[in-house]
This record gives sequence, C-alpha cells and structure tokens, in this order.
Amino acid sequence: MKITPLQHLLLSKIKPLAEVRQALGVHRIALWQWSRGVGFPKRLNVEKLIEFYGPERLDYNGCFVPSVEITEEQARLFGLLNARVN
Repeated sequence: MKITPLQHLLLSKIKPLAEVRQALGVHRIALWQWSRGVGFPKRLNVEKLIEFYGPERLDYNGCFVPSVEITEEQARLFGLLNARVN
C-alpha cells in the first residue's frame, strides 16, 4: 500500500500534531483528514507544510502523490485498515 509523504509524516508523528496545527492554524480534523487521505490541504497550507517540515522531507507532490510504501501491518497500526477478525 502506498501513502503520500505528508500522510507518512503526520501518521509517524515526526513532529507533534499540536505543533503542526499551531504552525498552520488548522483544526485537528483537517490534520486527521490529511493523514487518512480523505482530504488534501489547500495551496497556502501546502506551502506552510513544506516550510514547516523542510523541503528535504516534503515537497508539493508529497502532499498529493502516494509514493511511500508501507506494509499491511503498518497500515493497520496507522488505522488505515481494519484489524482482521479471526
């Protein structure tokens, strides 16, 4: 499964989400949507995200294009898949 670099940064909590929210001035629901891939940041927030995380970690395409491969287990840990019922 592939996710965007932005999703990976948010789900891995490279920086505290409260710090991300404060730097961007967005609601926690927006971060949740971005981390789950059900919503995407607007251009101004993309620019702020790149500045916040640094261009070596995130670029414009990294907010929209899935390019980070994660395992099924990682997807479950991140809450992107439902746990299997045996």
